[in-house]
Amino acid sequence: MATRFLDLVRRAAESWARRAILSAILLSFLAHGFARAEDSGADDKLVAKRLEWHVLSAKKELAEWEMTVISPPSLKEDIQSLDDFEKPDVILTRFRVALEKTSGDLRQRTDVFAAKVRDRRAVVEADWRGIYHSRIEFQRAVDARQADYGFDFEANRAAPFRGSLVDAGIVLWGAGAWFVCWRLAARETRVARRRAAYSRRAAAIGSVAAIGLLGLSGCGALLEKASWAEREDARLTTDTAAAETAATTAQRAADLKWAQAVNAWARLLAAREDSSQTADGFRQKEDDLRGQLEKLRLDAMVAERLADEAEADRAKMTSDRKRLEELQSESQLREFAINVGRAVFAAGLAAGSAAPLLLAVRRNRRRLAEQVNECPRCRAAGQLAVRDAAVPDKRYPEPEYVECQVCTFRFRKSDSRFARLCFPVVGVRSSGKTHMLVTAYDRVRSGSVPTSALIQPTPSLGDDLFERYIDLVLRKQGQAGATVHTLPEPVVLRVRDADRAGANTVLVNVFDFSGEMMDARLETDLLRRRAVMNDGFMMLLDPTQLYGRNGHLRLEDQIRAMQAYYDDLRELHRVPAGEVIPIPVAVCISKFDLLVSDNPIRGQAVPFIQKILKAGDGRPTITTGVVAARSAVVEQMLPLLFPGIDLLGILRGYFGGQVLFFPMSSVSLFEGELGVKDVKRRTMAPFGVIEPLLWLTHMQGYKVLS
Repeated sequence: MATRFLDLVRRAAESWARRAILSAILLSFLAHGFARAEDSGADDKLVAKRLEWHVLSAKKELAEWEMTVISPPSLKEDIQSLDDFEKPDVILTRFRVALEKTSGDLRQRTDVFAAKVRDRRAVVEADWRGIYHSRIEFQRAVDARQADYGFDFEANRAAPFRGSLVDAGIVLWGAGAWFVCWRLAARETRVARRRAAYSRRAAAIGSVAAIGLLGLSGCGALLEKASWAEREDARLTTDTAAAETAATTAQRAADLKWAQAVNAWARLLAAREDSSQTADGFRQKEDDLRGQLEKLRLDAMVAERLADEAEADRAKMTSDRKRLEELQSESQLREFAINVGRAVFAAGLAAGSAAPLLLAVRRNRRRLAEQVNECPRCRAAGQLAVRDAAVPDKRYPEPEYVECQVCTFRFRKSDSRFARLCFPVVGVRSSGKTHMLVTAYDRVRSGSVPTSALIQPTPSLGDDLFERYIDLVLRKQGQAGATVHTLPEPVVLRVRDADRAGANTVLVNVFDFSGEMMDARLETDLLRRRAVMNDGFMMLLDPTQLYGRNGHLRLEDQIRAMQAYYDDLRELHRVPAGEVIPIPVAVCISKFDLLVSDNPIRGQAVPFIQKILKAGDGRPTITTGVVAARSAVVEQMLPLLFPGIDLLGILRGYFGGQVLFFPMSSVSLFEGELGVKDVKRRTMAPFGVIEPLLWLTHMQGYKVLS
C-alpha cells in the first residue's frame, strides 16, 4: 500500500511539473506576443503621424504653388465688362460653347489622371510604409545596441567611459584594501613608529593614494536618453502641429487670391442680364475644377514626398547599418580596453595598497635579521654559531644553544629569534650601579615588577654572579664590591609587552660596566667602545660624591666623565658637534636616601621625597605619567643637589627631550630611615630601581608603561 501510494504521489508530481513547464512556455509566448502587438501598435501610430505630417506639408506647398499660378484677368483700362467689346453676343456665345467643351474635357481628363495618381500614391505609400517600418525596427535595434555598448549613434561617437557599479566596487575595494594594509603596516611597524615618535624623529611610512575611477575624465553615468521612437513621436507631434498651422495659413491666402481672381473673371460676364447665368456657371465650374486639381496635385505631391523619403531612408539605412557595425566594433574594443584598464588599475591598487605592508614586513625582517645575526655582548656580526649541548646545563636545557665565537657569550637557541635591546649602566665608581642592578634583577626574578607587561629573566652566564650579589646585598645586607673592569656578562630579560594590537617580545640585555670604563677613551679601549654601542643607557649620578672627601670623587669628575661619554657617543653615531644624539637616556640619581646626610640639600629633601612617593601612590603599575611626575620633582631639586652646575641644560643640550630623571634608592625611602648608612638597621625596600629599565624599553616602542 505504501509503495502504491508513493507511486501515485510521484506520478501526480510529475504531471504537475509537466503542466507547470507547459504553462511557463505558454505564458512566455503570450508575453512575447503581447509585447510584439504593443510594439506593432506603437509603430502604426508613428507611421500615421509621419504620413499626416507629409500630407500637411504637401498642402502647404500646394497652397504656395497656387499663389504663383492664380491670376485675375489682365484687361485694358477702358474695358470693364463684356459690353465694352464690339460684339458681346458673339463673344458670349463662343465662351459658353468653349466653357462647356473645355469643362467636360478637363473633368474627364482630370478623373483619368487622378485615378493614375491615386494608384501611384498607393504604391508609393505602401513602399514608404514598409521602409518606415524597417527604419523604426532599425532604430529600435540601434537603441538596444546603444544600451548594450554605450555608444551615441546620432552623434557618431563611440562609448565614452562611464563609471559603473563595478568601478565603484573597485574603488571601494581598493580603499578597503588600502585601509586594511595600512592598518596592518601600522601594526607591523608600531614598535619602530613609537620609537621614532618618542625620539622626535620623523617616521616615514609608505602609503598609496587610491585614485578613484569616478574622478577620471569622462566618468560618471550619462543621463538616460529616451528611445528613438519616443523622441520621434515627440518630434512628429511638434512638427505636425507646426505644419498644420502653416498649411492652414497658406490655404487661406490661396483661397483669398482664388476668390479674387474668379470674381474678376465673373464680373466680365455679369454686366448683361443674359450673361449672369453664364457667370455663375463659370464660377461653379472653376471651383469644382480647382478642387479636383488640388486633390490630384496633393496626391502627386504626397507620392513624390513619400518616394523621395523612402529612397533617402533606404540609402540612409544602408549607410547607417555599416556605421552601426563600426560603432559596435569600436565600442567593443574600447570596452575591452577599459576592462583591461580596470584589471590593471585593480592590480596596481592591490599592489600599491600592499606596498606599505610588504615594505614594513621586509624592513622589520631585515632589522630582526641584523639583530639575530649580532652578538648582544660584543656586538660582533656573523659570529654566532649553534652548538650541541654535549654537557647538560640547567641554564640551557635545549639540545642546542647559540654561542658567540668572539666573546663566548651563550644563550638559548629558542631566544635567538627575538629582537634585542642593549642598555648599559654607566657611572663613576661607587655610584651604586651594581646595587641598582641587583635589586632590579631581584624584583624581576620575584615577579614584583609594577607593569602590565610580562618580564622574565632569561638564563645567561651572568646569572651566577648576580645570584651571589643578591645573597650578599639583600640577604646578608653587605656590599657588592667593585665591578671587574672587563666586558660584563649581561643580565638578559625576556619582555613581552602589553600592546593591544598584539604583544611584542624582545630580549633586553643589561650591562653593568665598571666605573673605570668612564675614564677610558674610545679609540684605545674596546670595553668603552662596547659601552657606547647601545639603544639607550642608564647614567648614574651620585649626589653624595661632590667634594672628593673620604676617597670619593668630585662633582667636576662626574661631569667630565659624562661629557667624555657624550663625545664618544657622538663620534660613534656620527652626529655633528652641537646636535642632539637621538637615543633615550635615563639619568638615575642614586642614593636618594642619603641626601639628608651627604648632600647640601640636607633636610630640604624630605618634602621633595614625599612628593616623589605620592606621585605613584596607590597605582598597581608604573605609568608614563608617574615617571614624568617624578622626573619633574627631581628637576626642581637639581640646583640644590648639584650646586653650581646647570645639569638639566647640559643633558638637554646632549640628548634633547629624551632625558628623564629617576630618583633611586637601593635600600628604601622610608622617612624614618633617611640618612641611616648602616644597611643592617634599614628595611630593604628598594625604590625606583626598575623604572629606568622599563622607561628605556618603552622608549624603544614597546608598550611596557601604561
